[in-house]
Amino acid sequence: MADPWPPKACGFAVEQLPSNSPDFSPIENCWAWLNERLAETDPATLEKFDAFKQRVRNAVAWLHENRENELANLIPSMQRRLRAAISLKGARTGY
Repeated sequence: MADPWPPKACGFAVEQLPSNSPDFSPIENCWAWLNERLAETDPATLEKFDAFKQRVRNAVAWLHENRENELANLIPSMQRRLRAAISLKGARTGY
């Protein structure tokens, strides 16, 4: 049996996608939001590890409560992200 690669041989259209685009990784949005929240709650003095772990837990809970719509839209927005990245030839899309 012949190797079905490239996918065109199987009836799939193949697009050349830019490599390493953050637009293809919605988790990057989550990390950015988490970093923003942690920066907003940064203590004035050095904190103990247990306090830091609690601050991270609180930041994640804050994301779930305050960014619920954005979190829910990350995966459904993938088609728009891909189309935008392809049309801009890999340039930053704003996602």
